[in-house]
Amino acid sequence: MRRPLMEDPPVGFGVTAVVLGCIGLLLFFMPVLSVPLGCTGLGFGVLGLLLALWHGWATLRWAIGGLVLSGLALGVGLAMSRAAAGFLPTRPIPLDTRPVAQQPYIPPPARPEWP
Repeated sequence: MRRPLMEDPPVGFGVTAVVLGCIGLLLFFMPVLSVPLGCTGLGFGVLGLLLALWHGWATLRWAIGGLVLSGLALGVGLAMSRAAAGFLPTRPIPLDTRPVAQQPYIPPPARPEWP
């Protein structure tokens, strides 16, 4: 007697969002990698959430976990990219690089002739 084929719930998008969120959190010190991973994970998390609402509630936990982890990775990555700009001191323009007012050229005194 054969068993009826049961369709597995579509957990792929939710799991992908969780994995991308975890990798984005691990790479928080490189915002150039963590921010795109977080954005991509958010996209997969939204797709997983929509599929979970459409097909059934079994995969909802993966989609929500992926959304949370990817959002956290995105937030930490953006915070790390903006943090360095807040600690840079603003330096005034040095005096020797400011434009000089127009003054006539005065040549140096001539050297006396030696006998």
